[in-house]
Amino acid sequence: MVRCTASFGLASLRFAPPRRPLPSPCWAVIGPFPSAWQSNDQGFSDVVKRSILAIHGPEIQTDGNAAFAGRDGKQLAWQTVETSESRYAAMGVDFMKRLDVYSADICYAMTHVKTERNRTVRFFLGCDWWGEAFLNGERIISERPAARKEEDGAQFNAFKPIPATITLKKGWNTLLVKVLGGSTGSGFTAFLEDSGDMTIVSQP
Repeated sequence: MVRCTASFGLASLRFAPPRRPLPSPCWAVIGPFPSAWQSNDQGFSDVVKRSILAIHGPEIQTDGNAAFAGRDGKQLAWQTVETSESRYAAMGVDFMKRLDVYSADICYAMTHVKTERNRTVRFFLGCDWWGEAFLNGERIISERPAARKEEDGAQFNAFKPIPATITLKKGWNTLLVKVLGGSTGSGFTAFLEDSGDMTIVSQP
């Protein structure tokens, strides 16, 4: 037995709800869209920044029935699955499996979250390799260091999930993830604080 006889102070204590992984079937996906990386005529960070900040159709119209022109002008539609087997399937999306892409392209995933009350929660996103996220059309600001975000334009980067604080409104919320794939893959893992009373589906 270890007994502590010294006094101590506790400045703050936060009881966080469990982190709920968001598996592949929760997400509708679409892509690939073109990126500047495929016509690299400047420095690496500049190419990444131009690619991740370029706006494509899914950022303008979050309609699961919409179609958009993707890379090489190919018409793209949202795709859903009931099951998925990949390295990210239990907690995210592997675009290599879902969309048959390899790297350097822009891909999107969309899910819908229903809550019975307004609430502020933590959202976590890990990427292969750069990412952005949007809640109800508004860009999510992550806790990634500001200098790193300024360098390559991405709110999220690399496999380790980066947190962000978001506010869900009562009813349905649309969560959109955008990923610029790395040199050998493309995908993400995602987690949301949930006490067990949220509904999360690819199509509401």
